[in-house]
Amino acid sequence: MSKVFEYPDAKQVLVSGDIHGDFKGLVYKLCIQYSLTNTLLIVAGDCGFGFDKPGYYEMVYNQVVDRLRKANNWVVFIRGNHDDPSYFAEEKVSYKRWRCIPDYSIVQACGHNVLCVGGATSIDRSERKEENARRRERWHVQTAVWWPDEAPVYDEDAIDFIPVEYPIDTVVTHTAPSFCELQNKQGLKSWAVMDPALIWDTDKERQTIDKIFSRLRHQEHPVERWYYGHFHQSWSGQREGVMFSMLDIEEFKEIPPVVSETAVFFPDETISLNSRNGEGIFLRHISENEYELCGNLEYMSIHFEADDSICAVDPPGGPFLYVGGEVAGKTIKGIRSEGERYYLVLK
Repeated sequence: MSKVFEYPDAKQVLVSGDIHGDFKGLVYKLCIQYSLTNTLLIVAGDCGFGFDKPGYYEMVYNQVVDRLRKANNWVVFIRGNHDDPSYFAEEKVSYKRWRCIPDYSIVQACGHNVLCVGGATSIDRSERKEENARRRERWHVQTAVWWPDEAPVYDEDAIDFIPVEYPIDTVVTHTAPSFCELQNKQGLKSWAVMDPALIWDTDKERQTIDKIFSRLRHQEHPVERWYYGHFHQSWSGQREGVMFSMLDIEEFKEIPPVVSETAVFFPDETISLNSRNGEGIFLRHISENEYELCGNLEYMSIHFEADDSICAVDPPGGPFLYVGGEVAGKTIKGIRSEGERYYLVLK
């Protein structure tokens, strides 16, 4: 049965791409650079657990916990191919604000039920296997740079026995279904010369995520969004009615808040703004705390003028950039993108 991790005090949920061991940089970005509070951040794999001894990760936690506590933030990690799977399956890191979670865990926060499944195939695994052997031979150390059980695992029972009170609306994996980006296999060919099974194994990896997608559909889970990392690029697109987002290294993206059915919205309301180049920009009110950015978006560095305040966005390549000022009496918290659409998020 899936484990459920609840964060009732979180006010927003973000997903991050790979961090490759930059734990302190991650917390600095979350708490200081973006000044986020009451926020749950889910890291979509390649966290960096297992490359050092367990004491190192305890030391890192002790260095960041005060900052997390002060901002009332939490960080949840799922496994990537550059992680020791035992840290997640055995929950070796399990602090209140900083934890590794097993595959098929459900994270519940802000009205969302987020299914988390890690794992992928390392394209450079042939070199990593050699490095593991060198470490054991020369230094007799227990750390590693590659783990044989790195690939994602399809667990049909785990999906079928998700409790009915946790309908899955969002999924976070490390790699992606086969019908999403990245499709280009150019970078695999040189590694496949030394590793003939690599192409087959990477295809199997993507097919495993396909099965998860299909099973969730079969079980009628209302999946609306799916986030993943692994490929070190950024992309968003809709496939089969689900918005998929591929996250670059340390790219943050917000899982949009659940819209209350009783909220009163004014979808026709607009606010006229001016961009730096003088072209017309306007905001279309689409929900209680969200405006769609419309008009001429060719110039992506825009000075917004609303209620005698200014917001600078430069450029909207991610959900949280330099923002400030007010719109309709609310503080501008950030900007998020879905495909070619951009939205201001207010608080």
